[in-house]
Amino acid sequence: MMEEAPITIAPPDVQEQLYSGARKLAKFVNYSGAATVEYLYDVDDNKYSFLEVNPRLQVEHPVTETITGTCIPAIQLCIAMGITLHRIPDVSPRRIT
Repeated sequence: MMEEAPITIAPPDVQEQLYSGARKLAKFVNYSGAATVEYLYDVDDNKYSFLEVNPRLQVEHPVTETITGTCIPAIQLCIAMGITLHRIPDVSPRRIT
């Protein structure tokens, strides 16, 4: 089991479904901030299931930061200061919007 990192093994269409689901969930609950939406992915069946949402930093966040090249605490501070995600240079609009 791998945890706390953007999925790289799933095909692009599944990755987009996961990102889309995370965006829909955040919009549904009117969430604004850095959080993780976690899924379980079965590589053999190419299927996934929702696991949980964590609206806080996890101890594994450095893994995500290394893979994505972002600094999650800095993003959280920017959001707290009222800076919208699309104005934060290290955030990929494709994954957030």
